[in-house]
Amino acid sequence: MNHGSVLAGCLLATAASCAAVGDFDCTPDDDLVSACPPEVASGRLIANFVTDQETLVLDGMNVISWQAANNPAITLIGGGAPASNITFDADGLGGHGALVVNDRTGDNRYLRGSLGGELLADATIFWIGHFAPERDGSLGDGSGQYVYTFGRSGSAGSQFDNQIDDGRFEVYGGSGSQTGRDITYLHGADSVWMTRFHAAPTEVGHVAEANGIDLYLPVDASGYSAGGTRPGEDDLLLFGWQDSSGGAAGYNFVGDLHQLLVYDGILDENDTVAVTNYLRSKLQEEPPPPGDDQDLVTRVVKLTGVNALDDGVPDIFFPHGDPSLSGQATFVLNPNNNTMDFEITLDDDRYIVTQAHMYSDHYKPNGDSIFCWGGRWSHNEFLWGNGYSVHGTYLQEMITDPGMWTLVVHTEGGHFALDTDGHLIPYDVSLHETSVSGQVESDGRYNNRVPRRLTDRLLREQNPHSGHFGEATFDHVYPDRDHFLREHDVPFPDADGNQWIEYDEGSDTWVPSAHGTANGLAIEDIEDTEYLFFRYDDQGPYWDYGGPEGAGGGALMEPVDCPGDLNGDGAVNGGDLGLLLAAWGGAGGDLNGDGVTDGGDLGLLLSYWGDC
Repeated sequence: MNHGSVLAGCLLATAASCAAVGDFDCTPDDDLVSACPPEVASGRLIANFVTDQETLVLDGMNVISWQAANNPAITLIGGGAPASNITFDADGLGGHGALVVNDRTGDNRYLRGSLGGELLADATIFWIGHFAPERDGSLGDGSGQYVYTFGRSGSAGSQFDNQIDDGRFEVYGGSGSQTGRDITYLHGADSVWMTRFHAAPTEVGHVAEANGIDLYLPVDASGYSAGGTRPGEDDLLLFGWQDSSGGAAGYNFVGDLHQLLVYDGILDENDTVAVTNYLRSKLQEEPPPPGDDQDLVTRVVKLTGVNALDDGVPDIFFPHGDPSLSGQATFVLNPNNNTMDFEITLDDDRYIVTQAHMYSDHYKPNGDSIFCWGGRWSHNEFLWGNGYSVHGTYLQEMITDPGMWTLVVHTEGGHFALDTDGHLIPYDVSLHETSVSGQVESDGRYNNRVPRRLTDRLLREQNPHSGHFGEATFDHVYPDRDHFLREHDVPFPDADGNQWIEYDEGSDTWVPSAHGTANGLAIEDIEDTEYLFFRYDDQGPYWDYGGPEGAGGGALMEPVDCPGDLNGDGAVNGGDLGLLLAAWGGAGGDLNGDGVTDGGDLGLLLSYWGDC
């Protein structure tokens, strides 16, 4: 019995497995592995494409179409040119056969066909083959090369796909990418690839493996469905990317493909192992293992609200920042799974960081942020720091060339500004709302210095590009009913935390507090005067939310080794001395490594005294 006869039998099957069709024998014979996958209980087999002359229509060796072995109604038709870019190699994979995709010029030859109206909310897809060596990305244009795409991307639908980008495994779903392990170690080595696609919302994200080894897709909630009812939304496209119009838009795969299995549903671990082992039994040699994981890398930003020569930040990023804002951001970069964990802390607890943006003049010299997170612009209400996925090129440059990157933060919180005599500063648009070129910029609405009457308690303003008051999705965040309670112990503090007004229940009005009265504040000032307010949440210019301005920021840099800095504030000072004395006799302040905090450690700390 030859391999082709096995497939001919499989063509009769329409159920989840051809193993139960009549008396057909789906067992291996003559050292050739059956084309029929094992039975599974946790999913439904939609399509089983196996390379063989029984399932292929050829013009010479050029592939014209490919029929699913389990369902003859599912057929992928060749499109694009030249046809010679996809050929059949009967000797591929040790005689099992393979499609050889050799489009190294971006001509975009592909195979595409309907999966019969299937809507895959969850899916598990396997394929066996390899990416060609010396082909990373798509002809140097900065995007990946796709093995398969199911469904459409963009507003017309969504998709599942599998690609390599910058040498890393990646899946994309029309609304975002997840980037995993560097897989260049498998270039040219036939391997078994598996991806479980989860519909949103999900706590898992997607999961992918190569030869049973985790490909480190970051965990997130951006699951997505694929397919739909419109023409083309249930199409499986091989060796390209299906855009929102149904066009096969480039990014061709280059390599070999022997078999591709599409399941409706998330296969459990037992079924996944069974299918993986079935496919692995076809491999002619063991694929190489990945190398050792790379070390985590730390990068830091010294945050400031003042542009100065020593912070290394271009003036354009926060010309209206808050002079009293300071703090530090720490990023721990994981080059293995293309993620970073981060912590952003401000020294003034009247502020909460709600948004953060990373900029690079190299990529976007016009001031747009490269990536951002937090607030309404993420899947989280406020900024959080776990497992943020970063494009491979960006993360590598943050490691090797941190000076390319600038962090800008936006904050929830704020206070009235004081002059040198401790009095509130009246708002002057000519002083407080100008760009770096001296032009009046935004009528006090979008910059970080925002005028406030003391009676105005609505600290969140309408964002005209994100919604309107009265809309449920808008009012959920704007205004934030709990904002004032989180931000202040007293209403309307100044930069020193003093309260200038208080509520008088008898008159149902705001009146000067004792502090305000002592500093000459009158009721007319409360009602009529706008004062300079360092605002909590600067969104940048109204035409480009997120930048370039912010409450503060700084340049990304390598952390400075700072022995003696026990509290991590970037300096050795009285705070560290207090911690050392509190740890006296124990190990908490041991600087010289002798296991105890004593006079030797005190001497070292004093020798390190000062800024790091």
